[in-house]
Amino acid sequence: MKVQNKKLSDSLKKKLPKLLEADPVLVEELAKDITAYKNNINQYVQDMLQERAETLMMYKNECHRLNNLLELLSKSTLKTIQRELWMTKTHNS
Repeated sequence: MKVQNKKLSDSLKKKLPKLLEADPVLVEELAKDITAYKNNINQYVQDMLQERAETLMMYKNECHRLNNLLELLSKSTLKTIQRELWMTKTHNS
């Protein structure tokens, strides 16, 4: 894609002086339109990146919460198993 853009850029650079001589107002309008288009694309990309970053942060927080719950469950289960073993040992004695 970059090579194609380079060719396009080179082609425009060759044609721009002739176009500028022929219609400087048109060239100025095109420059403004191209700049506005570029800015819109950049803003769209920034918005998408921000949205993805927020989504990833949400997933990260949810994973952290689930890991904490799993750890609590594991500790609780371990205590229950230990209690049951103790009860079994006590009753068998």
